[in-house]
Amino acid sequence: MATASMPGIISGVDSATIAQLMALEAKQQTALKTKVTQHGTVVTALQKLNAKLATLATTAADLAKPAAWAPVKATSSNDKVTVAAANGASTGSTTFQVKNLAVAHSIQLSELSDALTDVVVPADADGKHLVTISGADGPVEVDAGDGSLGALVAALNRSSAGVTATTVSTVDGYRLRVTAKETGAESAFTLGSPSGPILGGADASRTVTGKDARLVVGGDEVVSATNTVTGLGTGLSVVLGSATPIDTDITVEVEGDAAAMTATIKSFVGQINAILDDIDAQATFNETTKLAGVLSREGSVRDLRSSLLGAIFPTDGTSMAAMGLQLDRYGNVVLDEKKFTDAYSADPVTVQAAFANEAGTGLIQRYEKVAKAASDSVDGNLTKAVEGRQATIKQLETSIAAWDVRLELREKTMTRQFTALDTFMNQWQNVGSWLSGQIASLPGYSTS
Repeated sequence: MATASMPGIISGVDSATIAQLMALEAKQQTALKTKVTQHGTVVTALQKLNAKLATLATTAADLAKPAAWAPVKATSSNDKVTVAAANGASTGSTTFQVKNLAVAHSIQLSELSDALTDVVVPADADGKHLVTISGADGPVEVDAGDGSLGALVAALNRSSAGVTATTVSTVDGYRLRVTAKETGAESAFTLGSPSGPILGGADASRTVTGKDARLVVGGDEVVSATNTVTGLGTGLSVVLGSATPIDTDITVEVEGDAAAMTATIKSFVGQINAILDDIDAQATFNETTKLAGVLSREGSVRDLRSSLLGAIFPTDGTSMAAMGLQLDRYGNVVLDEKKFTDAYSADPVTVQAAFANEAGTGLIQRYEKVAKAASDSVDGNLTKAVEGRQATIKQLETSIAAWDVRLELREKTMTRQFTALDTFMNQWQNVGSWLSGQIASLPGYSTS
């Protein structure tokens, strides 16, 4: 809000005085701006809390799936073979023998080049140095630039032929080696030039034929194009290291992992308590600072806390205490990890049903409903609270804008009035000066 300068100061009212008067006039607008800031602070806090509830809802939805309740751990009898098992993988042991590992097809030319700048690809009638790679996906033509060994290697590595090229430096020169990027029998390819043999050699190459990994399990053969084999059981994969022994019994074992299940539930409980702590920090009165939390007047937040605590209790009036879950006197969800682990190890089916079941009444599902009811992007309670505050902010900003116009007009009026007052006073001051001059010019009279 700009303040106009006064043309004179006869009245004793200058631009600083007008600024002070305008500050008084703007008190209502200032109060509106303060309200906007306060509402904005509440909106930010609500949005952050809403995001945490949305994350909790997603976590709960994933944890309610049957596969989440079948964590497993897998071990291998041979340290050259690693094994991984996804949740829900078939439990038990599997013994197999590796007959051969997956190998990438490669070609190493036996002829040598004295230097990387030597031309090794003959030119065709058009002067181009072309190389053709033929594999399972058909032939790919590669332009080798000037035909030198260095240019050929660079062109092959840039191409879409699915190979990598390099040179081996020997005491006698450089040898070209080309290897398929993928392993397996289908990685086989041929390398040649339509204009003549590369490096001047006729069929001058040493070839390693691409092979699939081959395992025998109980008399059945399992084949894999890579050394990561997934055909040994549901959800099970093994990775064959380069030093994996051939024709040797290797046993992998998969068993349930109660410790992993406990860790998952512990993490979920941690999410719930983090939200409860957030609510307590922002929606209650702080005895130390003697200040109410920014969300202390939000009924939806108080209701949310009650819902989060109530969700721990089954709908049939029973308790989760036997499975290690209960509330403490501070209003937090407490997990007794040992009790949960023991209960899950003894009867995983019953424990799973208490947490997630087909009827949708398990603890996980109850928390999912609470979280969705709060954070749903359309009709969530917190979402509506945010939208309500934002609507109020918009109304306040409209009022503030109207005050801007009103104050501008008031300032102009005030400046005009004081300018007129100064002009009037200046005129009378001139009249007074003239009269004083006239009086002073009158002749004096003596009484003697």
